[in-house]
Amino acid sequence: MFKKMYLLLVLCLMFNVAHSQHMVFKPVYQSDATYQSTSINTSTSNIDFEASIEKINETKAQGVKMPMQATNTSTIKSRIITGPKQQNGNIGARMHFDTFDLETQIGGQTQNDRNPLVGMTVIGHYDADGVFNVEDIEGTDYAKELIPVMSTVLRQVQQGFTFPEHAIKIGDTFQNVIPLSIPVSGGSSIDVKLISDLTLIKISNGKAIFATVQTAEMDISEPRFSMTAKGSGTGTCEYDLKNNYLSKVNSDLDMDMSMQMDSTTAVIIKTQIKSLTNVSMQP
Repeated sequence: MFKKMYLLLVLCLMFNVAHSQHMVFKPVYQSDATYQSTSINTSTSNIDFEASIEKINETKAQGVKMPMQATNTSTIKSRIITGPKQQNGNIGARMHFDTFDLETQIGGQTQNDRNPLVGMTVIGHYDADGVFNVEDIEGTDYAKELIPVMSTVLRQVQQGFTFPEHAIKIGDTFQNVIPLSIPVSGGSSIDVKLISDLTLIKISNGKAIFATVQTAEMDISEPRFSMTAKGSGTGTCEYDLKNNYLSKVNSDLDMDMSMQMDSTTAVIIKTQIKSLTNVSMQP
């Protein structure tokens, strides 16, 4: 259950500008504002396994047909409510998770899950550099375990996803590298590396549009199993020029995963992941 939650946690922001103009992008959360976010992620997977003849025959005898087709759809709705700016430059904030639903279709069966993190509130503040610092978590029985996880994930993602400090123009490309190491029970970890190349392709109607090219790697290792995954894909993101935040992010990612269950058995998964996040801001 924890690994599912961590992976689901495993988290962009009125005038026309002339084509040749250079601009500096600096996303920032404003004080006394509400940011509402809706993320919909859909994955379509082909699941097969490699094993001894005996295990394959045993699986067939249980009525399991391989390869299997699986579809997962997650819907996450959250709010970030910021307070007034303090003298030291910090801005207090509360992050509310209002909806956290997961629907799984596999082998002709449909399962709907309500994540136990629904109703959770992460309390903290944005520092002068715009990085969210976790202070406490309310509304969940997993607060003790989640505080270090949320702190690690939020800080690593925010520090890894940045815009150049210098001005850029249409056609310019820059790269972000986000290495994530998420601690889980038993002393193991989920290690993720996401590399994104962003190219400014258009500025129109108060939005800057970036095309993205991504590569992703993931590794999980623990006593019961190990898993590796690699993938690549493309997408776009929109930047609100007036309020300085990413208002829309979408991506298509193809992943190849291998889960080693023991010395003779491995699960092979080919997955197509489509993600869409929309963010609105109300002062």
